[in-house]
Amino acid sequence: MVTLEERLKAELERQKTDLEKSWKKELDKLKEELETKHKEYKKELEKRDNTIQDLSSKLAKKEEEIRLESSSSQQAEGSKEMQERLNEVKNEKDQTNEELKQKTIELERITIQLEEEKRKHSAELEELKKKYNEEKEIHEKAITEKTEELEKLASQLEDEKRKTIDNKGVHEDGNLKKIKELEKSIEELKTENKELQEDFEKRIQLKKQPKPTRASDDVSALKEENESLKNRLSQLAGAKLTEGNPNIADLSDKNRPINLAEKFSELYDNEWTDALEELMDSEKKSEEEGIDILFHIVKDAYEFCSKQSTTLYKSMTKGIKDLGLLDEKMWPQGLSKQIKDHRKSISVLVSNNLSKEFLKSQKHTVGKATSKYAEACAALCWFMCVQDPPVYMDPSVPKGNFDTDKYRAYTKTGKDYKYLVWPPLYLHKEGPMLGKGIAQGK
Repeated sequence: MVTLEERLKAELERQKTDLEKSWKKELDKLKEELETKHKEYKKELEKRDNTIQDLSSKLAKKEEEIRLESSSSQQAEGSKEMQERLNEVKNEKDQTNEELKQKTIELERITIQLEEEKRKHSAELEELKKKYNEEKEIHEKAITEKTEELEKLASQLEDEKRKTIDNKGVHEDGNLKKIKELEKSIEELKTENKELQEDFEKRIQLKKQPKPTRASDDVSALKEENESLKNRLSQLAGAKLTEGNPNIADLSDKNRPINLAEKFSELYDNEWTDALEELMDSEKKSEEEGIDILFHIVKDAYEFCSKQSTTLYKSMTKGIKDLGLLDEKMWPQGLSKQIKDHRKSISVLVSNNLSKEFLKSQKHTVGKATSKYAEACAALCWFMCVQDPPVYMDPSVPKGNFDTDKYRAYTKTGKDYKYLVWPPLYLHKEGPMLGKGIAQGK
């Protein structure tokens, strides 16, 4: 079995090996880069040397030509053509000397650059070696410390082991005594558990025995009556709590106020926009005239549906009032709420017919998009008016300064109102706002 000391030593040795491999890899890489650059510079120098040799041979050739020309010129002194040729050769010699001079300067510059690069890389190499030696020293120090700590722990383990062996004989009698006491307690618990089990079975047998029939029937009847009374009380309490209370919403109702407010906003974004375009394009109305027509349609739709909602409620309660219960305060608790709920459930069935009736009641003929807008207004206002209490739409033209808490600007802002575009919506009359209206500022 591998001891803790051996594992720690192996881990420290592995870290040391990894560190040496890492630094060796870095040094080899840097050495390889330096050798590559050295070969490149050496190749460049050889190329420059060849160039210089070529230029030197050219120069020697030119000098030989000059010498021959000079000799020829002495033999044919006074020849004008020979003199011109001599001048050309001299010029070529001067040009060749200039090129040789430039190449020599460039070669010296490259040599200096190579020496500079060599010094730079040598410094980097020395820095890496120094860093490697420092890191190596740190890790060797850490390895030494860990080794000393390991030896100390091993010594402590040996001491504890010896103490345990020495104390074994002392504690053996005490442990044996404790084991016997525990075995005795286990036997006592087994006996107690058996007695409890027998008592439990006796109780079950007693419960299975039939009780007197009359008492059993009386208890069952009383329980059923109690449950029935609880259900009735719960229904009455629920009806009393929710009747006329808009703050308690029926989450199963798709046409609850918050949903109606969203649909009212979508009506303005979609059907209202299409209808306005139709009025301006087909009927050649100005934008303000078209807005006024559409505003009066939604206003008339709400008034029409409010009257229909009241009429339906009156017709549903007529039979009760004909029997003499004219005052609704005298009605049984929750009856008014039940009638309003029935009205709401019927409203879904009659909304299409009611929308068509409203469209027929309009005095002037309208186009296809405007008809669709009018029917949508009627259907939505109908669901608003059958709520308890009704969702309130405020069609009154505002006065005073432009109230940004109640209205959004249509296309222009200003301190005053120019005309109303879309009415605001409230949970009920004088209740919290569900949706802002839209008005043109000036």
